[in-house]
Amino acid sequence: MARYGISKDLPEGIKPEIVFEAAQKAFKELGWEIYKMRPIAFLVEGRTTLNEEYILANIIITVFGNSEIKITIKGDTATQATVEEQAKNILAALAKALNAATGKQSL
Repeated sequence: MARYGISKDLPEGIKPEIVFEAAQKAFKELGWEIYKMRPIAFLVEGRTTLNEEYILANIIITVFGNSEIKITIKGDTATQATVEEQAKNILAALAKALNAATGKQSL
């Protein structure tokens, strides 16, 4: 099973609710299905199939202690390279959605 994770500090002055909304937009922009959302936990989970490789990903915003945005992605049949590429695509789409929502470079 291929796995990959990315963590970024929550940009100063950006509320977790904005990142939660941006995460939904990021998955939709990439054509991923959102199959679970937990607004109280600021969690969005998505899934997709690429070249018969089933891939799951989640974006969660932690607000206790060190506030972070975490992207975790895994694929039972996907290669490590595919998983890493998709994680970077999600991060880029999330940054784009955050920039649109806040009007400034966020990630």
